[in-house]
Amino acid sequence: MLIRSGLFIMLVSLLGACSLSPANIPGDHFYRLANVQPAESDAIDFDHVLLKAVQVSGIYNERAMLFVERDRPLEIQRYHYHFWAETPSQLIYKQLRQHLLVRSRHVSSIANAKPADIVISPELLSFERITGNAIAVQVSLQMTVHYPSAPGKDWANTYSRLQPVGSSAMHATVQAYSTALDQLILNFLQDMGKK
Repeated sequence: MLIRSGLFIMLVSLLGACSLSPANIPGDHFYRLANVQPAESDAIDFDHVLLKAVQVSGIYNERAMLFVERDRPLEIQRYHYHFWAETPSQLIYKQLRQHLLVRSRHVSSIANAKPADIVISPELLSFERITGNAIAVQVSLQMTVHYPSAPGKDWANTYSRLQPVGSSAMHATVQAYSTALDQLILNFLQDMGKK
């Protein structure tokens, strides 16, 4: 009986060791957004834009890519082996800055001696992959705009986009994030030009 127990324990240990071998552990994958190709603008709308850091809270402040199952929309989950190269707030800030650079002479991240014509405060509300029959990505930003020399012009708006993904590949998902974010930023810039 003792020999059988010992053999059983040894067999379980061997099976456990095989299942945890490095060859069976998936590798980590890191993603960045596609490079921005902002539309050139002949008109410089602002001399100096102060772009504040993207505000983010909770799980959206992590580098792990997030997903929501379509039939369980209230539960946000994280992927174990798929990560952003930087936090979503940093990726979004860089995209916004690139778009703003064609609309202004100077874009800064901190207040300095030169007063800003406009202060933009973004907040990330959602940034997740939607899984189910059809895969999509959901991106939502709250954009608050402050005019230091004309406070009565201040305004805020939420920009959301549900972008379909062409395939189940994670690379296609990242491309969809880039497309969704670029479209949100363009919509924001159009609104800003009308104010």
